[in-house]
Amino acid sequence: MQGAAVTHLSIRVPWQDTKWDRRVCTDPINNQSCVVLKTIAENRKDAVEDGCRGEWINDLEDGRKPPCIKERATFLSDHGLTLKVRLNYADWSPAHKHIERTPLPVPAWGATLVPFRWLLRESAYEIAKNFDLDVSEEREPTEPAFLARTDWIQNHDNQRALLDAFSVRVNER
Repeated sequence: MQGAAVTHLSIRVPWQDTKWDRRVCTDPINNQSCVVLKTIAENRKDAVEDGCRGEWINDLEDGRKPPCIKERATFLSDHGLTLKVRLNYADWSPAHKHIERTPLPVPAWGATLVPFRWLLRESAYEIAKNFDLDVSEEREPTEPAFLARTDWIQNHDNQRALLDAFSVRVNER
């Protein structure tokens, strides 16, 4: 296709010594590439993961599943899986305690992704302006106070406008 626009999309994935086939690494304690990703480093339980080395992730109870599955450790697996996700704020913010875990199906050969640049305050408003999106700083919450200080766009309507615009650009390729 001559003159077609090229869009680069990168998805951060942890190194996995079982080829991302839905199994726990064969040597999870020594997989040091995992600690580069904050979510894995902060939630890693070496003894638990070592005790289920090589096992199928889908067969593990939730308490034994390694944190790398939320960071796309099953990237390009030929089998889908369902993640149970919950907004991190719900673990510690009284204003968000009501948020329950939500099943998130990930299809075979798929991966979840977060369009960081599109949702970070430092770049989101410029993106919104460039694409003429209905995004407004005035909509962003000021309470609870931590929401006003977060790096992320928080308002539902702002998020929806940005994510819909991102999705259109990914799906049109």
